[in-house]
Amino acid sequence: MRFAVCGILGALLSGCAVNTNVSPVQQLVGLRTADLRVHTIFDRLARANSDYCEAHKADFGVILHALGQYEGKYRSLAVRTYGFKTRLGVEAVVPGGPAAEAGLKQGDSIVSVAGHPLPDVTGVDLVSAVNRQLDAAQSEIDLVVVRGGAKQVVDMSPVRACAGEIDLDVDGSRDAGTDGSTVQLTSGLLNMIPNDDQLAAVIAHEFAHVVLNHPERLDRAGVSHGIFAGLGANGSAIRETERQADILSIFLMGNAGYRTVAAADFWEGPGRKLGGFLSDGTHDGWKERASLLRKMSTRYQSEPKAPIWMQLLNDRDKPLEINGKARDGA
Repeated sequence: MRFAVCGILGALLSGCAVNTNVSPVQQLVGLRTADLRVHTIFDRLARANSDYCEAHKADFGVILHALGQYEGKYRSLAVRTYGFKTRLGVEAVVPGGPAAEAGLKQGDSIVSVAGHPLPDVTGVDLVSAVNRQLDAAQSEIDLVVVRGGAKQVVDMSPVRACAGEIDLDVDGSRDAGTDGSTVQLTSGLLNMIPNDDQLAAVIAHEFAHVVLNHPERLDRAGVSHGIFAGLGANGSAIRETERQADILSIFLMGNAGYRTVAAADFWEGPGRKLGGFLSDGTHDGWKERASLLRKMSTRYQSEPKAPIWMQLLNDRDKPLEINGKARDGA
């Protein structure tokens, strides 16, 4: 569970790694394509596994961005590329989701949400504020948008999904993690996983940490996440949460219709190239992970095809056990 700090749009402004071999417009188009790919997988996992989650949200399958997130040369390029007519736009729409079915389109610009004008904030704060409005919707909600120079009303009805978000960082490192609510993935890792089932395995692993409340439980147990995280009881506790996340990830994937065997395939393929935090004692090696994941995939395939309740879910509010003893500093 690692949580990076360089946001996808911030990367364009703060010197984080961006491919300089393509034009700025191509960068923006590529960011939108990558954002849609990871959001589509995350939404599918969050909807299919809503029975597993303690916290829920209304899901519409829409990815928003604000003009204020783009600065310098990217401001005018964003207007030209994405078609901003207001301060808030639809970056992309998840195929098959409620927004897509309601007729919301990529490039629409939002005027109002549920009869309320856009909040008087800018940039990422504006995106967060409107996402909170959408997440809290109890029933159909209407958006007034500008499309082709004219205003239109789009009425969307949400579906129930697990609470949480996914964020893509423009960063050459190969990393993924979560803070307990947001799953974060670097573009360096995304680019090495062209297979969507294998990418779903990586996202499902981090999402499993969210479902099992691992970050909060590690913090309550006083487990260090720093340079000495892999040592002694700290390393033992973190390794156990990583194994639990691997186990649950298979069920999250299968419930969402992804090939569960792809998780083992990832560690026997692209995952073998990963080093860094995977070598600090907090994770099992790729062979051990692949073996466990393949075994759990076989188990999942032998179960009835319905959401399967696991003991791990019953234990997610309990203190973590470290060296056989429950430890909770709360």
